[in-house]
This record gives sequence, C-alpha cells and structure tokens, in this order.
Amino acid sequence: MKLLFVADGRSPIALNWIRHFAETGHEVHLASLFPCQPDLELASLTILPVAFSGAVSGSGGSAAGLKARILRAAATPRLRTWLRHTFVPRSLPQAAERLTALAAALKPDLVHAMRVPYEGMLAALAAQGGGLQAPLLISIWGNDFTLHAPASRALTRLTRAAMQQADALHTDCYRDQHLAQDWGFDSAKPAAVLPGGGGIQLDVFYPPQSQPSADEPHPTVINPRGLRAYVRNDTFFRAIPRVLARHPQTRFVCPNMAGHPEAERWVRDLDIGQAVKLLPRQSRAEMATR
Repeated sequence: MKLLFVADGRSPIALNWIRHFAETGHEVHLASLFPCQPDLELASLTILPVAFSGAVSGSGGSAAGLKARILRAAATPRLRTWLRHTFVPRSLPQAAERLTALAAALKPDLVHAMRVPYEGMLAALAAQGGGLQAPLLISIWGNDFTLHAPASRALTRLTRAAMQQADALHTDCYRDQHLAQDWGFDSAKPAAVLPGGGGIQLDVFYPPQSQPSADEPHPTVINPRGLRAYVRNDTFFRAIPRVLARHPQTRFVCPNMAGHPEAERWVRDLDIGQAVKLLPRQSRAEMATR
C-alpha cells in the first residue's frame, strides 16, 4: 500500500508505529508539522510548517529561530500552550492547501493522521470536498478529547470537524471510542483499539543483565515528560524532599528540563540540587540508558 502519514516526525510514538509499515514493504510517505530527520526508510518526507512549529520560514530567517528559542526559554508552559491554542489553528488552512497538493501528487491509498491536534485537524481541513482523494484514518492520543478539544472555541470546532471527517478511527482505549462519537465520529465507520505506539521495542528497552543489589549507591527516578501545562511538576518536585527523607541516596533525572526557569527555581527553592539532574531533550535511545 501507498501510505501517507500526517504525524510529528520527532515523536518516538509515531515513528515506532510508522516504522512497522516502512519495514514491511509498504510505500511510506511522511508529512510532518515539525522539522525532523527520522531514521526511517521513507519514500518521501515533507514538512508542513504551522505556527510555532519551528519550520515557518520567511524574512526573519535565523532571527525567527532565535525568537522561538527565546520564547521556549522565557515563557511558562501555560503561556506557550495558550499561544499554540490561539495561533496554530489560524495557520492550519494554509498548511491544509499544501497537504491537499501533496496528496494529489502522491495519490496514497490511505492517509493516517496520528493525533487530533493538530495533525487530524489539518488532515480534516484538507479532506473537505474530497481534497485528500483517499480515506482518512485518525488516531486519538491521550488528551485529545479531555484536555485539548475544550481548550478553546477553535480547538472545539476543529476537533468536531476532524471526527466528522474521519473515515476510520484508531484509539488506545475503549473510552476514547465513546468520546469520539460524542465529538461527531460515526459509530458505523471502522474503529479499532490498539496500542498507540505499536508496543515496546525490545531491542531498545530491555531489563538489565544483572539486577541491582542492595549495596548499589542510589536508586534512580526518571521524570520523562518535561514541562507541560497539564503536568503537575510542582507536585513532583515538592515530593522529592519527602522521598529523600526516607531514601537519601535516591537520584532524580529530569529530561527536557535543563535551562527552564521553573524547574531551576523548584530545585533551588527546595534545596534539592544534590539529588536532581536537569537534562536537555533526550532521544529514545538516550532515555533507555538512564
């Protein structure tokens, strides 16, 4: 089959799913809203820039990239989320035109949008009026309905449009099947419940050859999610002194938090710097070695 995935090409979850089809003889094309260079055998890779994706080009050039880095460093997760919810929907129609043109050139057998905001919304806009010329499958990710859909009027409208436009649905739990129908998905259309990331890659994540002994210097706790507006990282950091009071050798590793003022302030105010390591963004392979 000729498959066109509309997905975040940086996401290990999306890439784990796409890899299966790329390695089993299908012709796989990827349209990503974010700049990426995935280690996959792709027939083509297309970047569809939207607001704040880091891929929008223009007269600003490198200055635009500098502004994006300053925004990530200075703005709180809540502010960044508000900016995305406000401005990304406004940039989707232009990206949808590019996706329509891409689908017309590729003529895929299936278009698979891997989450609702913003890939499913983008694909739904392109599909209106038969623009994709192929069935549209949309995957639901954890917070698509419960967090993102009601976050703004634009996201509510676009979520409903995506569910009404989808020809088939993939979720990783039965609850989202029911929620999808509440948002407009036709229950008569095909739907499946399957692990969202395609399962665990045992060549990357596997048990250690030897089990840790009681004499080893410190157990390690990893907080893998980074700073997100809907994650109570304040609670996580405030729990660390209580853990250290009982288990003083414990160490806490926090990927994608290095250089973030909020995380640095929690570490400083709680005086837990000796037990906490704030790391930059980690690849999946790097995460597995932690």
